[in-house]
Amino acid sequence: MMGAGGRLLVMLLACGALSHREAGALPLSTAALERELAALYGRPPVASVWLGADGRPSSAAFTALTLLGSAGDDALPPERYDASALQGLARSLAGKPKPADAAARRFDRKLSSALIRWLHDLRLGQVAPGSVHEDIHLPLRRFSPSALIVDALRENRVAELARLGRPALALYPRLRNVLARYRRLARSPLPPLPDVRKLAPGDAWRGLESLRQRLVAFGDMAASAPPAPRYEAEIVAAVRRFQARHGLVVDGIIGRRTLAALRVSPAARARQVALAMERVRWLPQLDADRVIGVNIPAFRLWALSGSDGDPVVALDSAVVVGRSAQTRTPVFIGSMRWIEFNPYWNVPYSITIKELLPKLRTDRDYLTRNDMELVNGGRPSQVVGPHDLAGLVAGTLRIRQRPGDQNALGRVKFVLPNSMSIYLHDTPAKALFGRPRRDFSHGCIRVEQPSRLAAFLLADLPGWDAARIHDAMTADTTLRVDLSRAVPVVIFYVTASVARDGMVAFYDDIYGYDASLEAALERRH
Repeated sequence: MMGAGGRLLVMLLACGALSHREAGALPLSTAALERELAALYGRPPVASVWLGADGRPSSAAFTALTLLGSAGDDALPPERYDASALQGLARSLAGKPKPADAAARRFDRKLSSALIRWLHDLRLGQVAPGSVHEDIHLPLRRFSPSALIVDALRENRVAELARLGRPALALYPRLRNVLARYRRLARSPLPPLPDVRKLAPGDAWRGLESLRQRLVAFGDMAASAPPAPRYEAEIVAAVRRFQARHGLVVDGIIGRRTLAALRVSPAARARQVALAMERVRWLPQLDADRVIGVNIPAFRLWALSGSDGDPVVALDSAVVVGRSAQTRTPVFIGSMRWIEFNPYWNVPYSITIKELLPKLRTDRDYLTRNDMELVNGGRPSQVVGPHDLAGLVAGTLRIRQRPGDQNALGRVKFVLPNSMSIYLHDTPAKALFGRPRRDFSHGCIRVEQPSRLAAFLLADLPGWDAARIHDAMTADTTLRVDLSRAVPVVIFYVTASVARDGMVAFYDDIYGYDASLEAALERRH
């Protein structure tokens, strides 16, 4: 079954026609705001757009004010758009037989400015991705709120501005509904869960009723479920559902990590959903019939095909991503262009100096034992003597690992050219895929099911069936196969997602990106 993260990629694929160049948010500067206002008021500028013939706020103005007042429903703070102050001004102006022209026009322009800022934030996000952390690489996309407002005023559709301004991705309204749900839960505090070192099926525990109430509130257990005298049967099944939604080991045992996840308050989950909504605003819509997506904190890859609004999930695979402390996998959008079967691993200079050089200085057989060799930088590369460590330090020589069972890239490498040297690949370290948290790489993405990913990418090339892919992966020679056309690869980061059936999934903020984004939003507000 495809999880909520896979649904996100379905939505990315199903909804769009924007190019990769249009991804990311462009901050709304003072100059940009002035340009939007000029476009709204026209050339030559009209005196007002929100006042009636009597100089008082029009019905459209009050409709717009209602939209600003409900900005919180989209995880946008109404105070950022002066919603209360503008509502007070509107009431004051409406109560006067003939408001002063200057006061009325100041209100008109303030309302226009607030609406432009709100629509910009609603569509593109409140902060630019690159201003939060450096390892996000999404090119900028532009949007004109004034054009939307002009059309809405002309067609008497101001009430629809929120719908028209929201991201078109189908995940967005699902997150919006979940935000409202968890905010409602936060208004009715749940009973605390007492400490427990380990709770296994069949055990007795004084916290069972509190546990049952939480599982009901979170949607993992039916409200009609009766109190349980012991931890067994229905309540164990509910805990397993909870564990599956939170990236935990699905064993029905309540240990340290499961207890910690159960104790996270609905208010904290609501904030997590709000941050996911901000990140979804950064993502593009893709016009492609095949897409590969990786959600970093979910440690999952999805390969999707079909552009008719109902894509097929061809592959749902576990992945290993970059280490959280040192070598994070960046967030970016790339294009898969070719596959290398039985690749050489050209060891990056940083890994050579930090990790391999100390070993080479004490172990003269290290390269031979690990199927590695020294090569110069020529084209083609030439193998040189095995112990020229000075050349390694100087960068005139490098280490590469020959194809084979020991190769760190495994038997196949998936190439999406980029300046960060990030790619997807097989791995001989298969045991890591069995762990619930899988951030172990130097930044590249290791795929649990590489042969199936190769089959997905090569499906439209004649002769590349499963047998030929197997032969290519087990051969002794390196083989490059160019794809018939580039396949978009979306590497993204959201810690909350919602499937079409309403199932909510939460993941740990392994890189601290949610914490950084929350801090950036607080500074902005």
